[in-house]
Amino acid sequence: MREFRSETDGHTTDTSLIESDTALELLRSERRRRVLRVLREQGGEVSLDDLVLRLGVREHNTTSEPVSRALVERLEISLRHAHLPKLADAGVIEYDDDEPLVSLAVDDEMMDLLLGAVERRRE
Repeated sequence: MREFRSETDGHTTDTSLIESDTALELLRSERRRRVLRVLREQGGEVSLDDLVLRLGVREHNTTSEPVSRALVERLEISLRHAHLPKLADAGVIEYDDDEPLVSLAVDDEMMDLLLGAVERRRE
C-alpha cells in the first residue's frame, strides 16, 4: 500500500492518507478532475449551482450559448449521486447533499500531486 508523499526541505512528509490506487480511481473520471480544477480555480470553494454551470460550459464547449436546462439537470444528478460523494468519501472535498457548497479538503500541494499523477500516467 502506497500513499502520496511530498518532499519539502529534504524531508519526506505525508500530505494525505489517500492511497495511490484510491487517488487514481478517483481521478479516472474526467468529470471528477474537472470538479477539482474548478474548485482550485475558484479559490477552493464554489456553490453547487455554479459548479454545475461551469462544468456544463467545459464539457460541452458552450461559451457562446447558455447551457441547456436539461444538461444542467443531468450534470447535477451525476454530481450529487456519484462524483461528489465519491470525492467526499475519499476526503478530497467537503460536500453535504443538504448544503449548496462544495469545497476542497486538501491543500494545493496535494492537488498538485493528485492532478500531476494523472497527467504523468497519460504520458
